[in-house]
Formats: sequence, C-alpha cells, structure tokens
Amino acid sequence: SIGDSYITLGTIHLNSKNYNAALESFNKALGILMPIHGEKSKSITSLYSKFGSVYLKLKNNDEAIRYFNKCLELCKKLYGETHPETANSYHSLGIVYSVIHKYAEARAFLEKALKIYQCKPKNYESQIDMIKNKLQELKQLAQDK
Repeated sequence: SIGDSYITLGTIHLNSKNYNAALESFNKALGILMPIHGEKSKSITSLYSKFGSVYLKLKNNDEAIRYFNKCLELCKKLYGETHPETANSYHSLGIVYSVIHKYAEARAFLEKALKIYQCKPKNYESQIDMIKNKLQELKQLAQDK
C-alpha cells in the first residue's frame, strides 16, 4: 500500500539520518493508515515506535517518550504484556530515560524488557545482552553519583 511505502521511505530517511524527511514520511503514512486500520493495528504501533526513534535521534526526549509510551500501550493491547514487541517498547523507554539521566525509571523499563525476553525460547540473546550491559552501565552511573 501507499502507507507502507511511506513507512519504508521514512525508515530509509531515518537510517540516512535525514530525520525531518523521516518525520514527514511517517506523518504521511499515519495519515493514510489511521483511517484504514484505526489506532489498534500493527502498522500504527510500528509507526509510533519509528516516531519515537526519530525524536530520540533529534534529542526531543519528551516526544520520544510520548511516542514510545503510545507504542507500549498499543503493544499491550494487541500482543499482551509478555510479547517481544511489548519488550521492545519497554527497552526503548529504558534507553530514553537513561539518556535523560532518570536512571531508576530506565532500570525499571529495562528490567521489564529483560524479564520478557528471558522467558522466550530463543532468538533474543542480543537483546538480552544489550539490556544486561545497559543495566550494568546504569548501576555504575548510580554509584558514581
């Protein structure tokens, strides 16, 4: 669909660090897909995550948190609390909170993500390692305060 094409284009812009063009493409995709699918769809959930990623790159952390929270709420509704997509949202929120030095919140989100990933049978080793490393870094940062 045209909406999916805008998501692909936006992702290319995001990966090329052309953040304003990414936002423009994602907004066009949202305008096309929202009337078709409604908010409770995998496409919209994915878009909210992509918006969060762009805003994180732009250092607009409040907007990143807003979109990652929207993504998290939709993931819980669509997939449930223990799905890897829900874990991805927790992980993303943990990263943003660590960036803004809210280490307790970051740790809480990362621990939720880790718990979900560790209950999955396989294929999540890299996420588990990333989260464990980030948690160790947060522990060190908390001790240095």
